[in-house]
Amino acid sequence: MRKPLVPLPNEAGWSHEPLAEVCTLISRGRAPSYVSSSPIKAIGQRCITATDFDPSVARPHSQRAMSGALVAKADDVLLNSTGTGTIGRSSVFPGMEGFVVDGHVTVLRPRRETTEGRWLNAVLRTPWGQTFLETECYSGSTNQVELSRTRLANAMVPLPPLPEQRQIAEVLDTVDEAVRRTEQIIAKLKQVKHGLLHDLLTQGIDDNGELRDPDRHPEQFKDSPLGRIPKGWEVLPLGELSNVVRGSTPRPAKDPRYFGGTHTPWITVGELSRDDWPYLTSTATRLTELGARFSRHLHAGTVVLSNSGYGCGVPKILQLSGCANDGIAAFLDLSDGVVPLFLYYFLFSQILNLRTRVARGVDQPNLNTDLLRAFRIPMPPRAEQEAVSNVLFGIAERERREETEASKLRLLKSGLMEDLLTGRVRVTPLLEEAAE
Repeated sequence: MRKPLVPLPNEAGWSHEPLAEVCTLISRGRAPSYVSSSPIKAIGQRCITATDFDPSVARPHSQRAMSGALVAKADDVLLNSTGTGTIGRSSVFPGMEGFVVDGHVTVLRPRRETTEGRWLNAVLRTPWGQTFLETECYSGSTNQVELSRTRLANAMVPLPPLPEQRQIAEVLDTVDEAVRRTEQIIAKLKQVKHGLLHDLLTQGIDDNGELRDPDRHPEQFKDSPLGRIPKGWEVLPLGELSNVVRGSTPRPAKDPRYFGGTHTPWITVGELSRDDWPYLTSTATRLTELGARFSRHLHAGTVVLSNSGYGCGVPKILQLSGCANDGIAAFLDLSDGVVPLFLYYFLFSQILNLRTRVARGVDQPNLNTDLLRAFRIPMPPRAEQEAVSNVLFGIAERERREETEASKLRLLKSGLMEDLLTGRVRVTPLLEEAAE
């Protein structure tokens, strides 16, 4: 039988070996017998994420159905083997007790004297490894795609010496750990921001810079149409605080005379839905000069809101001047007492509430401007609005810095994988230095 090469560049000249030789086992698991509770857990496709192994989603497996079960062992490489979108994902099993593998996952058990599981997993995750699996090992179509164990076993891989494999794995693990720590920080910041968003917009910040406490100091609060709010706050409809208008789209909507130019940024619902950063700094599309004549112009600093489509309710503050289509509502001529960033955060907190009020027309849901004009918001004094906004924006800035760092680390790992797994850059000097 033909033994195809995994197309991983081999700049170090390592010998090629079939996976059947570098592994003592290449086998799918068995169909599990699920129960409501058991110390035995079945590893399914959901356990093998895009980044790691997740034991929390393994399901209880009957202790009475262990005959023939494939028990996972430390350093096993787990490879998803069925289904479009999940097939080809892999991770290393960390060696916990009481886990068996279900029939949708293939186990590659490295031969300990020649192969490091973390290195093999990294090879499978490279673009070359994924391309090989797709072109050589998959069969079927649509959601019935299956991985062929026989073809996988015959795959030829360039095999570095075991100490070098381990050193490569250590380098990549170090970057992975930095990515994980950064992602944990991002998740914690999102959680903190979500909690503070509600508290700050309902309790505010007192003169000492602290969050008001409605339980300890009920005298600082009053009843309002929006519930209990701090004394000194007002409740006003958006129509009294701004001129609520709708964008406009040149017609016909796909006329090349209007769209695809380089003249004026074109602000659409899709632009607003990209992330939860308060500011819109660029657009993917521009209008021609002619198209801009038939659309509503908005200045930098304007608060806008998507008012149509299934992403309706998402706000932004423009950091550019441009034209908005008719899926965008804009809050023009804000009164002097309104801080744009505070208005953004309040609208952001109300996305789900606004979506429950959409009018469902023939084409798609939409928020009409009359509804937005009547929508009431709490209004603290301007100084307090600025204090609340500064706290929330400070967290958003930290979150964005961490997301940038995570992106840099992922890019670093991609470069390291390409250098180390191909032998373009050798870790041999590191090994020699350690031996000395």
